[in-house]
Amino acid sequence: MTILAYVVTIGLAVVGLTALPITLAGGLVARMSGHGGLLLGMLVGGLLTWVGLEWLWLTLEGGMIPLTVFAVSFVAIGAHGAMAGNKLNPMAQRAMGAEMWAILGVALGVAFMSGSMRWY
Repeated sequence: MTILAYVVTIGLAVVGLTALPITLAGGLVARMSGHGGLLLGMLVGGLLTWVGLEWLWLTLEGGMIPLTVFAVSFVAIGAHGAMAGNKLNPMAQRAMGAEMWAILGVALGVAFMSGSMRWY
């Protein structure tokens, strides 16, 4: 079950399915607060997405997301952005950056809240 959880979580990040809730939250917050809230909304959406993935790991797999999954997802999103280069519009680049910050924030939160860090 753990290997399947690894593959699904990293696959969601690589394929970009985690970007959907991030974009939706960014759009909702921007509508409510004006254009300046778009980046904050994307960050909130990213945090909610990755906290949701953490909850799924706890529920289905029985443990916290390992640091390796956070690291591979972070690198995969960064590599995708670097390889796509100028093909991505500025909003997509910002969404990827917001998701990377969200991954970092949730990974730090998991590290501080868990009694022992799960590395792999």
